[in-house]
This record gives sequence, structure tokens and C-alpha cells, in this order.
Amino acid sequence: MTPLLEKINHSTKDAFVEFFQDIFESSTWIPQQAVGSKPFNHINDIFKTMQQVLEDAPTEKKLELIRAHPELGKK
Repeated sequence: MTPLLEKINHSTKDAFVEFFQDIFESSTWIPQQAVGSKPFNHINDIFKTMQQVLEDAPTEKKLELIRAHPELGKK
């Protein structure tokens, strides 16, 4: 396990959310749900978990994320 992954796995919920909140247009609800899957075995597992959170989200939550993206909201 890398030192970064070890630090992530031992981080608080708030620190985890803060670290990953900008990956999905500041949609903090994604890392807030993903943090419950710690510990992660690989850094890619974090992203896969957050993708799954997004895929499982209700349509309205997905639309909120799309609307939060400045370029996508214009199209």
C-alpha cells in the first residue's frame, strides 16, 4: 500500500470528502457516500467506488451534478 493510500484510508470522513470533493464538480455527496467503503486496497478502487455511487444515484442527483458543470450546463 502506498503512503498516500494509507493516509487516505486513515483519514477522517471530513478530510476524505475535502480531498475528493472536486472530482465530481464539488458534489460532496459522492465522496460522503464512498468514504464508507474504506479501507481501499488500491487508489483506483476509490474512483470505482465513487463511480458506483454516481451510477446508483437517483436521476435528480445526476442532473444536479451535470448542472454544476459550467460547460455542460450551457449545452
